[in-house]
Amino acid sequence: MSKVSSKKTTQASKRKSKKSSAEARATFKRNLRRSIYVCGATLMLASAAVPSGVALADTINQPQTTRQARAGLADISLLTGGQMSTNKANPQTKNAQGNYDLDLSYTGTGVADIGLATRKVMVFGLAPELRGKVVGGATIDVNAALTDLDLSKIPGVSAQVGLVHTALSALELTGIHLDAVQNALTQLTSAQPLGTYSTTVAGNVSNDRITADVTDGLGNYAKAQAQQVTTGLIQDLQASLAGLPNNLVYASLRGALQTLLNILNPLLSTSADVLNNLLNVNLLGHTTARLHTTVSQPTAANTNVYGILANNGAVDIDLLSASGDRVPLVFDMTAENPIADYVVNQPTVNTATAGDTSISGNVAITQPVPDGTTFKAIVTMPDSTTKEAPVTVNGSTGTFTVATGTLNANDALSVKIQAVNGSNTKDGNPTSVTVQAGQPTNPIENYNVATPTLNPATAGDTSVSGNATLTTPIPDGTTFKAIATLPGGGTATSDVTVDGNHAEFTVETGELTAGQQVSVKLQAVNGSNTKNGSDATVTVNAADPGNPIQNYAVNIPNVDPATAGDTSLSGNVAITEPVPDGTTFKA
Repeated sequence: MSKVSSKKTTQASKRKSKKSSAEARATFKRNLRRSIYVCGATLMLASAAVPSGVALADTINQPQTTRQARAGLADISLLTGGQMSTNKANPQTKNAQGNYDLDLSYTGTGVADIGLATRKVMVFGLAPELRGKVVGGATIDVNAALTDLDLSKIPGVSAQVGLVHTALSALELTGIHLDAVQNALTQLTSAQPLGTYSTTVAGNVSNDRITADVTDGLGNYAKAQAQQVTTGLIQDLQASLAGLPNNLVYASLRGALQTLLNILNPLLSTSADVLNNLLNVNLLGHTTARLHTTVSQPTAANTNVYGILANNGAVDIDLLSASGDRVPLVFDMTAENPIADYVVNQPTVNTATAGDTSISGNVAITQPVPDGTTFKAIVTMPDSTTKEAPVTVNGSTGTFTVATGTLNANDALSVKIQAVNGSNTKDGNPTSVTVQAGQPTNPIENYNVATPTLNPATAGDTSVSGNATLTTPIPDGTTFKAIATLPGGGTATSDVTVDGNHAEFTVETGELTAGQQVSVKLQAVNGSNTKNGSDATVTVNAADPGNPIQNYAVNIPNVDPATAGDTSLSGNVAITEPVPDGTTFKA
């Protein structure tokens, strides 16, 4: 026995000596095989435990439909530690329009079971004293911090991360350290911030509440943020896998990483159930909803506004007022002068001239105008008496005309605007006015406007023409118009061509018919002054097809001066064009 033992010991020693050179390699291979076996077994368990699509059952927080009218607030409230506050200290004071601008906040922290699918409606309830008092709508600023995203909560992720760590540990025993893989795993298993959802929404105003549904906006933001975060994490993991050598040494780690990516890759789709389910719990952190609205005077000075972030907008306001979060409001209802601080502007007054019987002008109306405010213009006369008239307001401009009686040259007046609101009045600065001397005498007041001579008119004509000998001298700056009164009662006008004291005109009338009458008068114009002469009338003749010159206009000749002893007269005449064929002229 001793010889056998000695022999065995000797042989064992020899074998030990032969193996010493390959011991490290053998140890590594055993560890590698163990890692592969452990990874494979765990992957089989993971794949059996995780259904296709890695769906996470979500049996809570499905969208609410209707609740019993007096359901407990705990069943519908989405925030804990809710608190209402006013951002404007009490008492609430009136604005320029006599209303109250409210700035209220509701804050709290999301309850654990709020998720993506939960409907989220901000409700501000109005106490009876404020119901029906909202004017001009409302806006709500929403600021909701989202809780961090933890991908390790996805079924199969934690177990698979453990397998990746096992494979990493096996490699580290051989002196291989893979920082890129380790860093990607660290980021993957760390909570990732999703930021804060901030927006301003229009409030829906009803008699007893102001509401805003932020479900879709907040949900879309959360999904977009989660998508961005998870995409970055997966891309880092993919890059770490791509950087590994493709050989037997790294096979276990590559397999574990690839399986982890297979679990995570569905997150790259915005419609992935696994991402939506991950966001369907514990989504909201600290949340603030800030209400901006304006109310008219409440029926009592002391009242409340209530707040709740609920899973539906049909909150029982009586229940909310009995046990919900509220902010006491005190309204300053002391009668105030609404125009005490209102700016009444100085008017612009039109030039006044001797003989005028009124003063007119305009004024810029400061906006906004306090409700119930009117304006009047007050003129202080030379004898210190006053005349006044209402101001007509159109937007930001007011106009006025105040009857004064006949004004005289050099009269000194002043005009001011007065704002009136109830028994309150406020005057603006006055504008001084000195009445100017009267305008020069009408230069054509006594001018004799000639009566025209009309050319014959024939059926089918479309105009009436004529001439006149103008009275001389013609006042400087005077022009003339021919005004025709048409058969239908309308009028037509044309300028008169003047050559010395000779005047000619043609007035377009439209086609004339036999028997119609057209009257024409001349009008003298000088500046803003006009004076009409007497009418001349022509009756439209029937057309004579056989007479080619029936409608032809034969003009009055200009005759040269004649002297005693002359045996002839000479002159000239304007020939109307075109001249009918075969027509000659004689004087």
